[in-house]
Amino acid sequence: ITAFSIVSFFFQAEDGIRDFCLSRGLGDVYKRQGQGCLPSILYIRRAEKFVLFIKRHEEETKLEIERKFLVKRENLPENLEQYPNKAIEQGYLCTEPVVRIRKSNDNYYLTYKSKGLLAREEYNLPLTKEAYEHLKPKADGIVISKVRYVIPEKDGLSIELDVFKAPYEGLLLAEVEFPTEEAAHAYQPPKWLSLIHISEPTRQAEISYAVFC
Repeated sequence: ITAFSIVSFFFQAEDGIRDFCLSRGLGDVYKRQGQGCLPSILYIRRAEKFVLFIKRHEEETKLEIERKFLVKRENLPENLEQYPNKAIEQGYLCTEPVVRIRKSNDNYYLTYKSKGLLAREEYNLPLTKEAYEHLKPKADGIVISKVRYVIPEKDGLSIELDVFKAPYEGLLLAEVEFPTEEAAHAYQPPKWLSLIHISEPTRQAEISYAVFC
């Protein structure tokens, strides 16, 4: 059983999961209700089954503990190109819960993330290039492109700095992962990360929910 066959079974739809109100398949994935729309019970149940399947067959499972920061361009470290970096492209099949596809250089992944503030479960499955390209048109909303720089930090930590491309060009988002929640709470960031701390993505933000996940 491959990650591609898993996704095809649980998330296949006639026109993908691209429009909350107009998508077909999965027994009418999203139903109209007035000016808004709500996910169907069938879709929710399939998403739950998908998560349970991943938990039984995961290639990599971990508790993700991280803090995120927005950064001003004038506060960026000098000579970013000296740090290891990779080109990332990602899209979302679902945001509640988060089901994400990602291309990282020449590697491809399907990721599920549970709800949470500082800490949440994360499950990763490898994808083939063909599977990724098949799922990409089904992404809900904009497919995001960015370059991630990995900058050494004190206490053996790393700062992962994302420099976004259009349509979010100018957005700079940094995150630091920790081994424990205690370490996350005790962390004192360098001054260039002290602008805004993000503890949880929000739909009220001016920036799309997806860029925070």
